[in-house]
Amino acid sequence: MQHSLTHDPTRRRSGFTLVELLVVISIILILMGLLTYAVFPTVGVARELEVQTELSSLEKALGDFKMQFHDLPPSSFTLREEDTGWTNTERAVLRRFWPNYDFGNANVFDANGNGNSTDVITLNGAECLVFFLGGILKDSGTVSDRIPNGFSKNPTAPFQPGGTRVGPFHEFDNSRLVLQDTNGDSSLDDEFKMLVDPLSDGGNPIMYVNSDEYNSPVTALSGSGMTKAYSQNVAEDVFWKGQTFQLISAGADGIYGQGGVFDSNSAGTALSGAREGERDNITNFHQGRLAP
Repeated sequence: MQHSLTHDPTRRRSGFTLVELLVVISIILILMGLLTYAVFPTVGVARELEVQTELSSLEKALGDFKMQFHDLPPSSFTLREEDTGWTNTERAVLRRFWPNYDFGNANVFDANGNGNSTDVITLNGAECLVFFLGGILKDSGTVSDRIPNGFSKNPTAPFQPGGTRVGPFHEFDNSRLVLQDTNGDSSLDDEFKMLVDPLSDGGNPIMYVNSDEYNSPVTALSGSGMTKAYSQNVAEDVFWKGQTFQLISAGADGIYGQGGVFDSNSAGTALSGAREGERDNITNFHQGRLAP
């Protein structure tokens, strides 16, 4: 008997058509775009919170330094590695922390770990923050290996290496400790490391201003472009954190702005024009960015 073979004219396809694939790809791209739109602001907020938390940690470290040495660090100071030529003002600062500092003998030291002991280093506020909380840097030919090593417990020569140490007072992320030319002389031998925040691609240091320098913070804020500490009133004689210090991050845009009056109630309109860059600044006297 002969059987006829028939074929199903509606045989199932084994794949997608080009049109169907394009539709699927389009949907995936749309979903990725929506996800990116939703996630990026969240990532930004998380990083800003990270900076705010670090500022709180630095506040504690500065408090620990004060407990150890009975005063807060200055936000501008000149280090003289040859241990000679100290001005009377510089001697007074050193004696605040080390009353028995021996100015009679030149105990040369290498503060920034670059292998020589002849540098004169004018510290701005960001550099003071790392120096006084971290101590002298370990001597190394590799910049990344020059990490804070505290101070000697020898009360007459605290900047000497080796021996029993006091500090660091803060656990620095060494990958964010950088050398920058803050005075425009194209040399890093007269510079000290600064702690950059994780927000801006260029790596802007966290600025530190001691309340003693609020009225004239030129050296403390050098390299930042800021000319004023943050005040609460138009007369600019009542400052935020008036008895202690201000810590300032430039935010994601890397712009500190000029500083001056800050009122959270009017910041949305006041921080505009020449002060637009201050809107995303993060500080230790206000929770979150200064203005939305």
